[in-house]
Amino acid sequence: YQRRVHGEMNNSMSRLSMLSAHVSAQQTKRQHQNLSVWDSLKMDEYLSPKGKELTAQVRDVMESSEQDLIPYLRRAELPTFLIEKIKQLRIGGPTIKDHGGAGLPTLDANVLLFEMAKIDASVATFILVHNCLGVAPIDLLGNEEQRARLLPATISMDKICCFGLTEPDFGSDATGLQTTAKKVQGGYLINGHKRWIGNADVCAYCVVWARNESEGGKIQGFVVESSTPGYTPRKIENKLALTCV
Repeated sequence: YQRRVHGEMNNSMSRLSMLSAHVSAQQTKRQHQNLSVWDSLKMDEYLSPKGKELTAQVRDVMESSEQDLIPYLRRAELPTFLIEKIKQLRIGGPTIKDHGGAGLPTLDANVLLFEMAKIDASVATFILVHNCLGVAPIDLLGNEEQRARLLPATISMDKICCFGLTEPDFGSDATGLQTTAKKVQGGYLINGHKRWIGNADVCAYCVVWARNESEGGKIQGFVVESSTPGYTPRKIENKLALTCV
């Protein structure tokens, strides 16, 4: 009789152990399901202290603005109120180390876009175009006079930039570029058409890529002020995505 009771107790303990292991596995699974890809890879460990601080600030601004973004999304309109909040964080020209740039490592700078895109990909694209396609070429390719003249206001986001490469007939294939630039007194005369240029209707400066006829058709970037006669942006309506840019 004692052996039978002992055997039944062992069986019960074994079943309890299996049940406990199952419950523990389910809890672990739920915990993993609640982790974002970022958290599961422990990417915060790779950020600088300043990067962590700015990431938290961007996340707070985006999450607190989510509901207010809905009317802008429906109207396909740039949420200027949110752009102003982002501007106050001073993350324009994030990897640039002078002229007011934050001087962040590349990873830190991209995480800020990641946080924006989690809430609104259009807003993230607006900032990406400004910083990475507009400000970056001026920083990397401009001479010191151009950098000193253009970077302070664009890094502070008092003036917005865009990147004029894509054309109606050739997309982003720069080898088929048809826009031309001709040297004239006081600057260059640029002729051509561009399409799908994010920020083009709200920018102060557009980095227009064109073939410089004075240099054998070499493709070069020309910083064009949006107030220049002949610069005529037209918003593309009824897009299915990235509607505000």
